[in-house]
Amino acid sequence: MSSRGRRSRIRKTCLSVEWRVSFGSLGSTGPRLRPHHLVLAVGDEGGPARVSARLEPVLAARVGEALSGAVVVRERRVEGEPYTRVESDLVVEVLDGSGRHGTLTVTRMR
Repeated sequence: MSSRGRRSRIRKTCLSVEWRVSFGSLGSTGPRLRPHHLVLAVGDEGGPARVSARLEPVLAARVGEALSGAVVVRERRVEGEPYTRVESDLVVEVLDGSGRHGTLTVTRMR
């Protein structure tokens, strides 16, 4: 078999790129001690807010613990989803998926 045939067989196409970035948390959806999603501040203060993908169970417990002492500001809505806005300095690391939906997946707390 020629080396050219072997090269074409192992070539892979990258269809999407994910960026690992940090976002500040504005609040959460679901129960306070085990939130389902985080509402994240995109950009500087006053920038748009976005809802993350569903949190993994272990991460949800850690985030819930970190937010348990936070002061509740008020109930709000983003992207049609109700969430609890809190005063918190919580910063999370997020995989920002590209593509049509651009899902924000929280990977860890800082």
